Amino acid sequence: MTEILAIYDNPEFGDRYSVVLSSRTMVDPKEHDKLRDCLAVGDDVTHPQNGFSQMTVAELGPHLGKPIRFEDLPRPVQDHVMERIGA
Repeated sequence: MTEILAIYDNPEFGDRYSVVLSSRTMVDPKEHDKLRDCLAVGDDVTHPQNGFSQMTVAELGPHLGKPIRFEDLPRPVQDHVMERIGA
């Protein structure tokens, strides 16, 4: 099971929520030991044209927005995250 390390909210971007996972990125763990796998999600994730959800990599930090709890995510985003990461 994939564990969530942190969640950030940055309403200035289309990929508003960054769900940072505990797993390290497979890019090159030796060179990028601070990078983690991350699911970037928009707040209207279920919209067929404007919805956004993409696996990426991220380094923890304030550039991702303010830290929030899983329970602070909108319910559709919560459901989507659970489906995508298999938690």
